[in-house]
Amino acid sequence: MRAQSSTLLALSSLALALSSPTALADELLFLTDNPDDDESTLYQVTLEATCSSGAEATLTELSTVPFGRGHIAATGSGEDCDTVVAAVSRLTGELALYDVAADTWTDPVQLTLDGEVYECDPPPARWDFDTAIVSVAFSPEGELWVASGCTDTLYTVDLDTGAMTAEGQPLRSDGSVLNIGNDIAFDSAGQLTVYSSNATGIFPVTERGLYDIDTSTFAESTIGDPDLDRNATGIAHRRNGLGDFVLSESRNSRLHVVSTTDGSVQCSYDMVLDGDSFTHTFGDMATGRLDPDPGTKSIVCHKGKNTLEIGASAEAAHLAHGDTLGSCEADPVESCPSL
Repeated sequence: MRAQSSTLLALSSLALALSSPTALADELLFLTDNPDDDESTLYQVTLEATCSSGAEATLTELSTVPFGRGHIAATGSGEDCDTVVAAVSRLTGELALYDVAADTWTDPVQLTLDGEVYECDPPPARWDFDTAIVSVAFSPEGELWVASGCTDTLYTVDLDTGAMTAEGQPLRSDGSVLNIGNDIAFDSAGQLTVYSSNATGIFPVTERGLYDIDTSTFAESTIGDPDLDRNATGIAHRRNGLGDFVLSESRNSRLHVVSTTDGSVQCSYDMVLDGDSFTHTFGDMATGRLDPDPGTKSIVCHKGKNTLEIGASAEAAHLAHGDTLGSCEADPVESCPSL
């Protein structure tokens, strides 16, 4: 994988117990809430198994993010797939990693591009901050991707140094640049999805909604618009990357399960913290880890370095990026990438 950390903290075994006995077993979802520029809190989210009127999404507070306006991504790492959450500040462009089991953060590093601290130049007039990193997500290979709402460009990030590498801009069928908007998410097959809104970005928006992005060509394929009362603050996938989308919305402080086929809302949950209604102001969502489909797995040598066990549906995308079928020589199989 590109420039990923080989010296990160060793992660202890994950011991997160889901708070509801009726929740989907082993599903990991995370949410940040940012009530103001100086405060950002990380929560685990547990959805009731049965969704009906008044269904609840229970939040469990995990930690205070070490900076304000934290956008998050999460991944399983290493042999035991222990969970790491990456947070990036929309205000300052700082990156820090959170070991969920140990409840510890790494020291923040600054995002840079071409050796310089990353900033929008000039920043959009409606924003009072400079970096405009509006969304972050881990790929199944453990690469951290971030998106700039200033340039609507996708980047990969070196977890040790914060150095960013431009990957491309999502393109519409007419060749115009797609507004990245509020969040991005990968599924277990490596499919990248963008939630495009009319709230951020500098390029024209003709239609709010969800778009799949081909990370080889950056061409978009329209999924649909969930038609929420307000733009979503974050998106993630259920079933650890194998299920529908989950979108967070601030106006009604609700989470919405949304179809990956047409973007329609399937179910909605009220956010609850400590038994009381929770007011969500601004933030992000992340899938805890991306699990390969247990019934259809392939072994690939990723970039000639790491042997990965992936869902068979992700095989074509890996081969298109230069990976090869089978194990790398003398390399153990990893069900989760080693960060």
